[in-house]
Amino acid sequence: MLVDVSQGVAYLRGYPGIQKVILMGQSGGGGLMTILQNIAENGVSACRGPEKIIQCPDDLSGLPAADGLILLDSTFGTGGMSLFSLDPAVVSEQNPQVLNPALDSYNPKNGFDPNGSTYNDKFVKRFFYKTQERMNQLIDYAQFRLEQIVAGKGRYTDDEPFVVPGGSYKAANNRLFMTDLRFWAHTRNPYPLLTKEDPTGLQPPQIVYSVRVPRNDASPSPSLNNGALSTSVRRFLSTFAVRANEDFGYDADSIYGIDYDSSYNNTPGSIMGVTVPLLQLGMTGSHEYFMSETIYEHAGSTDKTLAYVEGASHGIRTCTACESYPGEFGDTQKITYDYVDSWLSATGRFD
Repeated sequence: MLVDVSQGVAYLRGYPGIQKVILMGQSGGGGLMTILQNIAENGVSACRGPEKIIQCPDDLSGLPAADGLILLDSTFGTGGMSLFSLDPAVVSEQNPQVLNPALDSYNPKNGFDPNGSTYNDKFVKRFFYKTQERMNQLIDYAQFRLEQIVAGKGRYTDDEPFVVPGGSYKAANNRLFMTDLRFWAHTRNPYPLLTKEDPTGLQPPQIVYSVRVPRNDASPSPSLNNGALSTSVRRFLSTFAVRANEDFGYDADSIYGIDYDSSYNNTPGSIMGVTVPLLQLGMTGSHEYFMSETIYEHAGSTDKTLAYVEGASHGIRTCTACESYPGEFGDTQKITYDYVDSWLSATGRFD
């Protein structure tokens, strides 16, 4: 995908009348665009090094850079989201139908409630520890399998299937913040909040709170289609793997213990190498908004802006389930793109 997008940038660079090229990505697309811009600005050294789980390929050399970057409710990239989604309750990598009830985030004895969970501190601490432990074990095993493949001892000559039960980042498997809204509840610092009454964010910055509602009511981990990450050894290492430390975890306003340098496929690590003007918008009607602040803090750009759209869903449309009355948040799509337009049009930024 990085090569595909870079071809689009190169095409636009050569198109008559095009003076500036801006990358814009939403959700995981924000991570993709950030990784591309980082490698384009800094070369393949940005995605290689002894700290990396796997080195990036040669075909990422010489990528064309863009002139600006817009991230709409960007995630941490597939590496970070896979870590958040990994189910530590899986007892065996060969049989995900058996879950450890003491680590199952859908077990009412651990505090689960589909209408809003309250997990106890002991469960949360053990849950986070086992999550990072399982991710690191999976990485070690995948690296071992890659060594076997390269040595001609693999199941296939070039790659191998790699299935991670309870590891689908799309299923949002075990994310405690999806059901217990005490997690990822607000920003650490004040930022502009774009509202129906103040769509341009002229009011003083404020601590931004989530307006989202609980999601998920049953574990998808026993299902291959709904809960498993079905990939290959090489793709797991390059796309879905990021190392975590023993202090991995999160609370109301912070995320801890992720080794962002271990993978080139994560947004906070990649954004450090980006220096072009940066606009970030977080959508408070979904959990992804929470990641914007950490990405923003890591960004290398001197011209960088972060604001939040009140009541917008992850898809930018109004989160009607989040409203206490119809029309509370207004047209969040219009608010979002009007703000993008004003940022792009600001005097001196892209003149």
